[in-house]
Amino acid sequence: MQSPKGIEIRINRSIQVEGAFGQIKQNMQYTRIRRRGLKKVSCEIMLMCLGSNIRKYFSTLDGKKLKDNYWNTPQNLKKEKFPFPKQKETDTKSIT
Repeated sequence: MQSPKGIEIRINRSIQVEGAFGQIKQNMQYTRIRRRGLKKVSCEIMLMCLGSNIRKYFSTLDGKKLKDNYWNTPQNLKKEKFPFPKQKETDTKSIT
């Protein structure tokens, strides 16, 4: 990450994140969180991000920037498998 390429990636990443939050704050007049508690705050942030994504989607529809085949999947698309973490087994003998 100390290489010139790594530094460039880090700088670009920080710019992209700041831009998204800047858009939410400036364009949606969202200046403060109105909930307390970790679950409620994370839910509020997720709703704001969802609203931002919906606004972005509708702005592309208005500008006709989407391709005609945007939602069509390629013929050679293969199903992905995601590894699920193994859950701990509970000791049933200690409960009885």
